[in-house]
Amino acid sequence: MTIADGQASVQRGDKPARAFSLSQAPELEGFLRGFAALLGGDGALLSRDFTVTANGSANAWHLRLTPRDDRLAKRITALEVDGAGKSARCFHTLEADGDVNVLLVESLADAKLPNRPTPPMIDAICRGIASP
Repeated sequence: MTIADGQASVQRGDKPARAFSLSQAPELEGFLRGFAALLGGDGALLSRDFTVTANGSANAWHLRLTPRDDRLAKRITALEVDGAGKSARCFHTLEADGDVNVLLVESLADAKLPNRPTPPMIDAICRGIASP
């Protein structure tokens, strides 16, 4: 997904990209605002669009962000973030249809994963229990 100047472009696999105005998907604006608040460390702004639950310790933490907007909740059940210290390791997007997208970030961004990593393997890597 690419977002710039009020436009979004989404490409899945080898299908052609689909472009649309963010004004056509107001729930996406809330998602993006929440994501920016998360990255910027703005808890008050994050709480505006998501219910936030956290657990773990400074060495291994987990956040779950549940959308407050019903339109967004029809598409995304939750966003989950695993991290350690001041660094995120993985962002999980739990889609309403049961799909889960995982983005490895920071120290894991260049990790070499097997061709077909299993969900438990990804979970262990994201939580710092296993190495890629």
